[in-house]
Amino acid sequence: MKILFISDLHLNKGLVRKSVDLAKKEKVEVIVNNGDYLSNSFANFFFKEGKDFKIFTVNGNWDGNLVSESRNAVVLNNEIEEFRGFYFMGVDEGSFYEDELYDLSEGIDMEKLIVLGHYPPYKTKDKMWNGMHIGFKEYRRFIEKKEPLIFSCGHIHEDNGYIFLKKTLVVNSALIAMPYAYVVDIVKGRDIKIKKVKL
Repeated sequence: MKILFISDLHLNKGLVRKSVDLAKKEKVEVIVNNGDYLSNSFANFFFKEGKDFKIFTVNGNWDGNLVSESRNAVVLNNEIEEFRGFYFMGVDEGSFYEDELYDLSEGIDMEKLIVLGHYPPYKTKDKMWNGMHIGFKEYRRFIEKKEPLIFSCGHIHEDNGYIFLKKTLVVNSALIAMPYAYVVDIVKGRDIKIKKVKL
């Protein structure tokens, strides 16, 4: 499966169009967006532009409670959804508790689990301009214990990039300050290819 990871569009229609064009060019099946649209109407503009793709998303800290008006787009609020053999688990930082990470993912093959959060895990693509790490310790503990295939996030604009935490690929695709998106091709099991693309 091929997935495009983006986040933090911040009302930028140019980034929406470039992201959708990239998804078409790379022939991805899924677009994952980790929130911070800044309005529900803008989120639905993005969903409509990306109508040719399955879209999974979560609320960012500036989004409130997003509601999708498009059949192709799913807002995951502490929920999990299967798509073509993979499980997309979205966590809403405004209302989750740590045990919920384990409850939601119980019985799921970790090589098939893709977790969406807006915030990054602690000390993993969460470094602010002043050097402070502000990620969630709950996420880091979950990754270290369960090792899902991918953990995707945004929020920290200045730490866009990817890294492996144990066996888990952690992708921060916050676009607004560093416009790099990530195309991840899951070949088999944990054999994945990562392409960094400037929008």
